Order: sequence, then structure tokens, then C-alpha cells
Amino acid sequence: MDDIRLENPDAEFDEGEDPPTIDDDQDVDYLPEEDASDIEQEEIIEESEESDESDEEIEGDVFDDPDDKDSFFYGTDGTKWSKDEPPTAVQIRQYNTLRFRSGPKQQLSDPREVFKKLFTPNISLIIISETNRYGGEAVQSWNQAHPDSKRKHWVDLSSTELDAFVGILLAMGASHNNMQKASDLWRSDALPIFRSAMSYHRFRVLTRYIRFDNGRTRELRKRVDKAAAIRDIWKLLNENLKDNYDPHENVTIEEQLFPYRGKTKFTQYIPSKPAKYGIKVWWACDSRTRYPLQGKLYCGRSEKGEREVGQNENVMMQLANRYQKSGRTIIADDSFVTLDGAKRLAAIGLELVGPIGSKKRCIPPEMKESSSRPVLSSVFGFHGNSVSICSYVPRKNKAVNLLSTIEFFFGVDETFGRQFYRYIELHSFLLRELTPREPNENREETDKVELRKSTVKPAKTG
Repeated sequence: MDDIRLENPDAEFDEGEDPPTIDDDQDVDYLPEEDASDIEQEEIIEESEESDESDEEIEGDVFDDPDDKDSFFYGTDGTKWSKDEPPTAVQIRQYNTLRFRSGPKQQLSDPREVFKKLFTPNISLIIISETNRYGGEAVQSWNQAHPDSKRKHWVDLSSTELDAFVGILLAMGASHNNMQKASDLWRSDALPIFRSAMSYHRFRVLTRYIRFDNGRTRELRKRVDKAAAIRDIWKLLNENLKDNYDPHENVTIEEQLFPYRGKTKFTQYIPSKPAKYGIKVWWACDSRTRYPLQGKLYCGRSEKGEREVGQNENVMMQLANRYQKSGRTIIADDSFVTLDGAKRLAAIGLELVGPIGSKKRCIPPEMKESSSRPVLSSVFGFHGNSVSICSYVPRKNKAVNLLSTIEFFFGVDETFGRQFYRYIELHSFLLRELTPREPNENREETDKVELRKSTVKPAKTG
């Protein structure tokens, strides 16, 4: 990388002196050493905020005849589950046939070209123009307030320097130094890539003044969007992710808490997460390649403070709507999976596979935790002609339920049962197929987006 250090003393702020600031949009300044107690209007949410009663009563499936107890299970809301497996000789549904080409839309070998497909010039233009505007106004205001002091000069951010700045941030993450103090990375015994890209003083200035929107109109936009400061960039990034890749047959929907302790009005505090503080993002990803397809920011509750009912289910429908009538399968965990959600996905030509919480109202008592259920036993139920559920007991007083609209299955052996429980209970990857396999003892578990692979065989292509 070319040396782009800017050492002109007239063009830089004085070393060791704090850069000037103005009142414009200071609420999103990023200070690495900032204490978490400074977070504005932080919200405490649990990892599963969904109501245990998110499944509404299903009309037409209520308990009618007591004699049906021998043939059906009944949920607490009256949902009927047949004990008998429906006929298997059923014609493949039209939307179950895949007719698309998956993967990148362009085959690129240079990593820089791939990055530029996502970090496009229109994104760079917004960042450069708004950063130079804000930095220039800040320096001008400081000079007017301190007429007797040495005048300061703002050096405009260029596209090459922005690439170097982004490269430094990526290098910090790739070298696992993103949690270190920035000043330590410019020491003589640290990696030379940081010192060769730009000086620490210039990096500090850009970190303080970088902007992603017009601060003059932000307050007006924040009345309807708490994420107004980054909304334009976020929309462009989502469009670029969509335009450059077509997912395979399985799409995973999951949530991520991106570690961040800066000042925003939608920073979340989730004690159960390792990072605890951060920005919550719902992602739709390719289950095979882990490519992020679309992200949705969680900006907190409404101004009225009302809790949204069935929030995760609605988010799942919003992220999956783009792939309707494509024959794909949606993979999600128990915070997203509901019986009503499975029916809503089936109505738009998508299928669903994932664990479902035993506290959901549609789950019958026979499939919930009970000391009377034998260890390693399984119970199966079938709802209508499209939904099946498997309830497995991995250990005493524990039950794991898997909901599927892919295909009906009746029977599971001990080896599969143990492996099935291992992956669901640890919130790691779901099994790729229903056939028994040896557990992977070396599978890495992180707090990144929990991408799960399908528990069923891929749909037929034609």
C-alpha cells in the first residue's frame, strides 16, 4: 500500500491537542475509551423477547370430540396434531422445485474487486462529502472562537485515504486487535501495516470527524428513524449485498448483537450476550456459504413504549418475503419459529425448519418437559398436510421440539437423537441432513450470526 501519511504541520492539527468540535451531530461521536454508562436511553432486552403466547388460536383446529384423544394431540389453544402419519404419496408442490442459479453473480478473483462491489463509489461519496463538510465547519468554528491562537486547517478526506482508513479497520479485525487501544497499534513493535497506512494523529482525526449523513437535517429525520445517522449507508449496503449474490436453497434468519459502546439511541444492553452492549441486527444469510443477504436494524421500542407482539415472527416474514415462490427453505431458531409463521411462509411458497419453544400455546402437553417421558424417546405430530413436529427427550425433564414444513418423518434412532439434541441445545449449527452422523467436536462457537444448516435434504431441482 502506498504511503499516504499526511505530515504537513500546516495541514494537520497540532500533535497532542484535541481537535475542535461543533455542536452539529455530536451524539454519534465514537470514543474508544468511552464508558458504557454514557450510553443514551439504552434498552435492556432479553435474548428471547418473544411472548410465550405468540401463536394465536388456529380457527378450525379446536377440540371438538373427546374421542379424538386417541388419534390427536391438542395444544393449550386447541391446535390439533394428528398422531398418524399422513399419506406419503403426495405430489411435490410447485414451489418446491428450484429453478435458479445460486452463488455470486460475477466470478471475481481479486479481493479488492469483491470489496468494491459492496463498498461502492456512491457509499464512498457520501462519507467523503459529509466528513469534509463537518470537519471544515468544525475547524472554521474553532478558528473564529480562538482568534489569537494558531489557525488550524482541515485537510480534505480523499477516496484513497478513505480506502486506507477502512483497510486499517479491517486489519484490526483480521489480526484480532479490534479490542486494543488504537494508540498501541502504532507502536514500533506493533504490526507495520498501521503505521504505513497513515499517522496515528490522522487516524484519530478521521475517527472523530467521520460522518455518514448530513448532520444539519438529522434531527428532523431522527423523529421518525432513530438510525437516521447511518440509514442511507445501511440501505445502500443492503442493496449491494442483494445485487451481487443469489442464495442457495436454504436461507438462515438469525439475530446478532454487534459489539458497540458508542452513543446511539438504539444501543442495546443484553446481559446474556458476551458483548452485553451493542447494536442488534436481524440477518438473512445463505446457510451454505454464510453470505449476508439482508440485514434489519433493531432501533428499540416505539416512542410510545408499546411492545410489539410477534416481533421476531414479523421480522422473519420481512426478511423472507424477497424469496417468495422460489422454493427455498427458511432456517431459524426458536425465537422466530411459530406455527402461524410456518403457515404464513407456506402461503408465499417458502418452507420452514427450526426448533420451536415448548412454551408455545400450540405445543400439546405430551410434547413438553415431563419427568414421566422416557429418556431418548420421541413423539411425532402432524398438523394438516404441511406441518410436522418431532419432540425428543435427550435427558430427564428436558424436551426439544423441531417444527418442519419440508417433509414428514416418523422415526429417529438413538444416534440421531443425541446429535439432534446437541446442536439444538447449544444453539450451534443444525444438522444438514436427517441421516445419522458423528458429532463434530471441533465446531467453533462464536457470538457472530449463528448460521444454521438445513436439517433436510435439498429440494429437487428441475
